[in-house]
Amino acid sequence: MLINLRNAAAAFRPIVDFVQVGKPKEEIKKERLDTWNSSFNAVAKTFDYNKPFYSLEIYKEIENVLKISRNEAVDYSVLEEGGRGYWEQGEKNIKQIGESIDTILTLIRKRIEFVEVS
Repeated sequence: MLINLRNAAAAFRPIVDFVQVGKPKEEIKKERLDTWNSSFNAVAKTFDYNKPFYSLEIYKEIENVLKISRNEAVDYSVLEEGGRGYWEQGEKNIKQIGESIDTILTLIRKRIEFVEVS
């Protein structure tokens, strides 16, 4: 689910974009936001339902991913496309989301590394 969220957020401001010829920009924007919203809600729901099973470190990092992802969605939906800063901020957000997800994966691996089932 975290990977789906990352990919949905990355689709907002892709380096190279492939879209259907003649499709209105607003329709493309709405489809991307809908995809992101589904992914975001899936992560948030799973996160909320499983809070007791996460360590504090994992909990904080998942909150971070959700916050950065939400910021990226807001930027995409509100800011006007254009200018170097617009694209750089999108790239920065996606990089932070990826780094945060990597941290979560490492923390989960560390947490379950020595778990034995008997």
